[in-house]
Amino acid sequence: MIFFLLLALSSILPRTPLLDLYNQAVQLNESNRFEDAALLIARIGERMPDNPRAAYNNAVTHLLHGDFAAADSLLAEIPPGNPGADTLLEALSSARLGYSMEAGDYAGVQSVVDMLYPEVSEGNASERSLQNWEVALKWLQENEPPPEQDQEDQQDQEDQEDQQDQEDQEDQQDQQDQEDQEDQEDQEDQQDQEDQEDQQDPEDQEDEQQPPPSNPEMTPDIARAILDMVDEAEADTASTVPGGAIGAPVW
Repeated sequence: MIFFLLLALSSILPRTPLLDLYNQAVQLNESNRFEDAALLIARIGERMPDNPRAAYNNAVTHLLHGDFAAADSLLAEIPPGNPGADTLLEALSSARLGYSMEAGDYAGVQSVVDMLYPEVSEGNASERSLQNWEVALKWLQENEPPPEQDQEDQQDQEDQEDQQDQEDQEDQQDQQDQEDQEDQEDQEDQQDQEDQEDQQDPEDQEDEQQPPPSNPEMTPDIARAILDMVDEAEADTASTVPGGAIGAPVW
């Protein structure tokens, strides 16, 4: 309950007018208290999030503080023509130039020259823009551009990476094709084995159902041999007992 009461009171308490905050920030900047000024400018930006002038003032504060990277990022987000084409061009070229010179970025300094060229060539450049133009040209003259070999090496590396990616894709496709071919061969081998087993089963059934061989035809020689065997068997089992019949069994 107390929290909501304090929140309600804070919402109705008078806030410092934006103009007063801005004037305080200006005074702090003039006193080289850039960090304190940046805090006030940030508060103004929070209360005016859609106002490009607030973002511009915040960027200029970082620019005066020497934080060129932060100033360049903030200024790059401001729509062209706000808060005034000349004013934005001056601040953006100053921030980009300071950031690029600190980083030794030849291409970055060259971009400042390209940025200012239309205004300078048409005679519409402001004094600050002309100063940035001259400083950028002087820096480019005193510093050598990066060797083209570095760019070629980078391009060669990119080409090599692209070629490697293509080779990897081809190797992967070849492996997939080989696996597909092996799978197809395995299926064909399995089908051949099944066909062979199906062919073997009827042959086995025919062998099992084959009738036993029939008795050979009775010939005179076979009949005579059978009779001889019978006579020999009877002669072995018979004996001549006195008073008895020939061939009678022995008791």
